Amino acid sequence: MSRLHPLPVLALVGLAFVALSAAGAAQQSQDVTWVTSDDRTVHATWYGAVGGGARGIIMALHQGGSNGRAEYEPMVERLGYLGWDVVAVDLREGGDRFGGENRTAPGDGNYCAALPDIRSGVSYIRARRADIPLVLFGSSYSGALALQTARYHNNDVSAAVAFSPATGEPVDACRGEDATEGLLAPILALRPASEMENAAAREQMEVFQAQGHQTFVADPGVHGASMLVEERVDGDVEPTWLVVEEFLLEVGEIDGEGGQP
Repeated sequence: MSRLHPLPVLALVGLAFVALSAAGAAQQSQDVTWVTSDDRTVHATWYGAVGGGARGIIMALHQGGSNGRAEYEPMVERLGYLGWDVVAVDLREGGDRFGGENRTAPGDGNYCAALPDIRSGVSYIRARRADIPLVLFGSSYSGALALQTARYHNNDVSAAVAFSPATGEPVDACRGEDATEGLLAPILALRPASEMENAAAREQMEVFQAQGHQTFVADPGVHGASMLVEERVDGDVEPTWLVVEEFLLEVGEIDGEGGQP
């Protein structure tokens, strides 16, 4: 089982400086839409980096029965202080989990059908900002789809972070681990310790490790991107946050200020 090391002290100081220097700055947001290849209108909210001047963009994708704004709302400000725009997407297979409303479509259990929502979103974002890194955050079923999208859009997606990426029968046609063999884009897969008791989840993490991708087991932790939210975990989430922040720093160093390689 692979665990990433915490950030060095100097890196932590740097992150603290970013947050402090942006203190008091406003975080702007706007609602946006795009149309998929199968003519569905997808709704999202684009949150700007705090103080402007984004160093990169995170496309934040929710778990089943949820919506982008409610699931990621507790994380948006921190990511904004770190200099990242966040595009919180309402995928089909949505609902009111964590509160809020999915503006795109309720779910019918066909998780793989949401792949065009993400792929069209990547094209929409890149048409507006092609000069900075684009990182996909996927949660549960959208974790698998984020990895699939990283494969399809290898020139547009800089990296992917998959929180509890779904595996097994519900996503048989779009499993994340089927898309990551030989993938050059950096991948970080995370699961809470409780899920590692499941054989399929454990085997998936072993596949990622064998492929050379980064993995992390959050303890304490909960399913999906909520492992970054203290109130949902009911425990210390800082070790998990530091792993994600270190990964984002590495992505920025790989892409540099000139955008995509």
